[in-house]
Amino acid sequence: MTTIDELVRRFLAWKLPADFGPDGGVSFSAAYPPASPHWPSGTNLLTAQQAKDMLTHVLGDVLADADRMRWMLAGNGYFMEEEMLCGHGPCSEEEQAAARRKIDEAMRERS
Repeated sequence: MTTIDELVRRFLAWKLPADFGPDGGVSFSAAYPPASPHWPSGTNLLTAQQAKDMLTHVLGDVLADADRMRWMLAGNGYFMEEEMLCGHGPCSEEEQAAARRKIDEAMRERS
């Protein structure tokens, strides 16, 4: 299961808060108390694909960075050193972007 799939699963299972108030012409009349198993969850708002699209948008580069970290932890930990990416101190934004591109390229080649 990917990170985004796990996030989607958790989002869709999350019970809506007691003060849930939909907008856009949607109305909600609570037939059960918030502690009830019948209280609505994220599945009442979005489909799994819609939740995935929303979370992908919200997380942006965080998902790609998580994939890169998992790749490095899966036996490619010396890649940045071997490629002399970023050096030993803090990286500039340009160096970080170059390192991301290089890692992405290596991930595609080694998959």
